[in-house]
Amino acid sequence: MQLTAIPLVTYGSDIGLQAGAASYLYQLDREGQRGDWGALGFAWSTHGPRGIETKGELLRLFDTSLRALFQAKVWFDPEAPYWGEGAGLGGLPVAPGAGNPPDPFRWRSSGPWLSLILRGDLLGPLGWWVRYRFTDISVADPGEALRAGAPPGRGGGPSSLVHLGLVYDRRDRPSSPRRGVLADASIFASPPLSPLAAQQLAGGDVGLRVYVPLWRDTVLAFRGLYDLKLGDVPFYERSQYEGLTYGEGLGGNGTVRGLARDRLSGEEKLLAGVELRAWLTETRWLGRRQQWGVSAGGDAGRARDRGHAPVVGAGAFGGVRALLDEAVVIRFEVGFAGQGATAYYLAFDEAF
Repeated sequence: MQLTAIPLVTYGSDIGLQAGAASYLYQLDREGQRGDWGALGFAWSTHGPRGIETKGELLRLFDTSLRALFQAKVWFDPEAPYWGEGAGLGGLPVAPGAGNPPDPFRWRSSGPWLSLILRGDLLGPLGWWVRYRFTDISVADPGEALRAGAPPGRGGGPSSLVHLGLVYDRRDRPSSPRRGVLADASIFASPPLSPLAAQQLAGGDVGLRVYVPLWRDTVLAFRGLYDLKLGDVPFYERSQYEGLTYGEGLGGNGTVRGLARDRLSGEEKLLAGVELRAWLTETRWLGRRQQWGVSAGGDAGRARDRGHAPVVGAGAFGGVRALLDEAVVIRFEVGFAGQGATAYYLAFDEAF
């Protein structure tokens, strides 16, 4: 077992300075690839989420093909973004910028979050997966745009989704892959129990990630995503995308770099990205392996709410990166998406 403790001093133009710490506990196999792993951390940001989180993955449960991925956290976000119905800024003459939301678009969010994924094999690289996700949103100090828009779910409440999907995984490794394909498709719905879901919704998600080796230690990575939610969709669900590689966006260091956080929010979402990653040199400090490199690429997204015109955005980025023990990625990137300012991100893990 390997233990890596990392002080989390990160930065994002959208959430400001983030300080905290995390401990990663993981196994390395004979080829140096990451096996079972777990992490525990806490973080405080000047303009974004603050909280404590634990997550991890268990491979080959009970000596079978089953694997489990879990994530649990409790957070408080004093400047969560809401950009108006249809992400149309609510008719306010205020530009969103590339940083934290301007005053009219801020609201206070807090609550717990839980996600559990179970995967198994079907045939070769084809497998199945199920997921349960729960959150309970508390809305305080809603802000000017949220009061005026009066969207579904404006009072907060519980939200749950149960997912059923297929996955095709031919990556050479799960952390910063060098070659292969990861594709998944799923359907999801809220359980019909009011303590678990204040609103009923359903939908589907399709995701694709492709990693093409160009030459030694250089990879061209592609990403595509389509996500659709139907039914009584609360406003805070519009910023979430589902699937095996679930997340939040579109906008920020994990989706469209250079755009404000969650700027492209809607019941229907499209995301595409391409990234060139080159590892240039290697070191072995303190008995551990470190790889150092650079990256560059672009992201684009589109989101739409029913009854509103779509909102679109695109950005380009470049940066430097490190990979510790084939397990932990650290990256610093500069992004620009025509929002009137350059965005900066210091982040852990790959965007995809």
